[in-house]
Amino acid sequence: MTGEQYVTEQGWLKASLTCCPLHPAGGCGFARHGSYPRKRPWGARIARWYCPLGRRTFSLIPDCLAARWPGTLQGVEVAVMTAETAPSLVAAARVLRPEIEEAGAVRWVRRRKNGVSDGLHRLRGLLPELLADCALT
Repeated sequence: MTGEQYVTEQGWLKASLTCCPLHPAGGCGFARHGSYPRKRPWGARIARWYCPLGRRTFSLIPDCLAARWPGTLQGVEVAVMTAETAPSLVAAARVLRPEIEEAGAVRWVRRRKNGVSDGLHRLRGLLPELLADCALT
């Protein structure tokens, strides 16, 4: 589902985590622990569970949202594709984030571009027979 569908259908209410990641056999008191809001997309919430024995919470971020970055995965993909096709990061930053100062916009684009590039390099290392001859774009 898209980020908009997730918000409209209140996907966090339907999210389920059947067992504790720390104690798969159970017995730890693992239970739902509410939800917390995301800044983008507006209105999105993330479902959360708590393990009292491990003293940790676990969040279930939907596939359409980017982990550790605000917004959707589609937004990250657009930023990276723009950065790859623009003549420079500055040019991409001007297109993608005209509302903020140039230095901040360049950092914003660079973080996304480097994060995706790093992920692709790691995937190539995990699946060399499948990705060895692929360009990391």
